[in-house]
Amino acid sequence: MSTPGLRPLLTAEVVATTGAELALVALPWLVLTSTGSPARMSWVLAAQVLPIALLGVVSGGWAARVGPRRWMIGADLSRAGLVTAIATLHSLDLLAFPVLLALVFAIGVGTAPYLAAQQTIVADLIGTDEIALGRATSLLQGAVRTALLAGPPLAAALITLFGTPSVLYLAAAAHLTTAAILWRRVPAPVPRPTAPTKPADGWRCLRADRLLLCWTAATVLTEMAWQTLFVGIPVLAATRFGGDVTVVGAALSAFGGGALVGSLAATRAVRRYPLIPLTTTGKLAQALLFGVLLIDLTPTLLIACLGVAGVFNGLTNGPAGAVQLTRVPPGLRTHTLSLISAIILVGGMLGLVAGGVAYAALGDRTTIVGMVALQLLGGALFVLGSRSGRRGVPPAVGDEVHHQPDREPDDEPQPGLDLEERDQPPREHHTHDRHHRHPRGPGGARQVGPLVPQHDHRHAHHDERQQDADVGQLGRLPDRQEPDDHRRRATQQQGDPQPCSSRRSRTPRRTPWRHR
Repeated sequence: MSTPGLRPLLTAEVVATTGAELALVALPWLVLTSTGSPARMSWVLAAQVLPIALLGVVSGGWAARVGPRRWMIGADLSRAGLVTAIATLHSLDLLAFPVLLALVFAIGVGTAPYLAAQQTIVADLIGTDEIALGRATSLLQGAVRTALLAGPPLAAALITLFGTPSVLYLAAAAHLTTAAILWRRVPAPVPRPTAPTKPADGWRCLRADRLLLCWTAATVLTEMAWQTLFVGIPVLAATRFGGDVTVVGAALSAFGGGALVGSLAATRAVRRYPLIPLTTTGKLAQALLFGVLLIDLTPTLLIACLGVAGVFNGLTNGPAGAVQLTRVPPGLRTHTLSLISAIILVGGMLGLVAGGVAYAALGDRTTIVGMVALQLLGGALFVLGSRSGRRGVPPAVGDEVHHQPDREPDDEPQPGLDLEERDQPPREHHTHDRHHRHPRGPGGARQVGPLVPQHDHRHAHHDERQQDADVGQLGRLPDRQEPDDHRRRATQQQGDPQPCSSRRSRTPRRTPWRHR
C-alpha cells in the first residue's frame, strides 16, 4: 500500500515488538538466574499484567488526551528509560526486588493504550474505507507476528552470546529507534473538533454495539483457550511425547508461521469478501479445528493443528480490527479500544494461570475438553455478534458528536414531504410566533436540532381562516392547478403555517362564498 506513513509505522512496530520480546525473555531470566526463585520470576510476570487490569480503562483516557501518536512516542521513550534503569542497577548490584517490581509495573502501565493507539493511527492514516482498513490492519498484524516469531529465539541466542544486561540494553535501543521513526516518518493526524470524553464513554460505546460486545466476549474466551494450550504444550510433550522438548519449539513455530501466512492472505481476502462474514467464518473454523485435540494426539498432528489454526487466527485478526475501527466513533477509539485490549489481555493471563492449575489438578484430558468448550463458545458468540450487526446497531455514544458532519436544518429532508415538495426552496416561517420556537425538553432545557414547527390545535381554526383568506386574495379557482410565479412569490411572502404537513398543502381548498 502506498499510504504515506504506513510503511514507517509497520517498520516501527516490528522494531518495538522485537524489543518488547527481548525484554520479556530477558527479565524473567534475569530474576531466575540472580535469585534462583521461580516464585519471584512469576511475581515479575504478574507485575507486567497487573497494571493492565487496574489501569486499562483509565490509561485509555490518558492516551486520548495526549493523542495516539504522542502516546506511542512517549511510551517507547519511557520503556527505553525503564529497561535501561533495570540493566544499569543490576550491573551495579543495586537492583532490589521491590524496585524491580515497581519498574516492571511502570512498563506495563501503557500496554493497553499502546495497542489501541496502533489501530487508531492506522485509521487516521487510511480513513474509513473498509477494504483499505482491512488490508492495513492485516499488514500490521503480520508485522507484529513476524516480531513475535523471531523475538524469543533471537533473545535466547543473544543472552547466550552477550549476557542478560546486554540484551536489556538492546531492548532499550529498539524502543528508542521506534520513537525516532514515529517522530520523524509517521505524520501527525489532523486534529478534529471533538467534545470532551470520559473513560466511561468507552464502556458505553462498547455496550451500545452488540457486535463489538459479543466479539469482545468471544475473543476473551478464545484467548483464554489459546493461553491454556500454550502453557499445556510442554505438559503434553512431557506426558504424551516422551519428554521430547523439540516438539514445544516446533509447535510454537508452526503457530507463529501459520499466523504470519494468514495475515498476508488476509490482505487479499478483504478485497473479495465482506469483513464481518470473513471474520466470523474464520473464527468458527478455528473453533471447530480445536476438536482435533480431543483425539489421541501425535507430535505431527499437534504441529499440523497449530499451524492451520494459526492461519485462521492471522486471517481473522486483521479484518476484526478493521471492523472495530469502522464501528467506533473517532473521538472514542482510544477509550474503547484500550478497554477492549485490557479485557482481552486480562482474559489471556487468566487462561495462562488457570491452565497451569488445571493441568496439575485435573489432568491434561479434562483441561483439553474445557479448552475446546471455550473455543466453541467463543465461535458461537462470534456468529451471534455478526447476526446482530447485520440487523442494525444503535449509534454508539458520541457518534453524533464525532462521526457525523455538521448539517444545517434545511439540508435534511423533512419527514412527511414528497419529492416535489422537498425540491422547493426553503420557506420563511413566522419566527415571532411562540409555537414555532425550539421545543423544550424535560426541565425546560431547549432542544438542539432542526427547527420543527409545532401545530397547536387551539389555533387550528384561526390558521384555516387565514389560509382561506390568502387563497381567496390570490383568486385561486376551486379546481386544482399550479400557481404562477407571482402567486408562488406571494405565498412564500405570506408564509406557510404548516410546512411539514404534506396532505394539507396538496389538498385544494374551495374558495369561501364571501370571497367569490
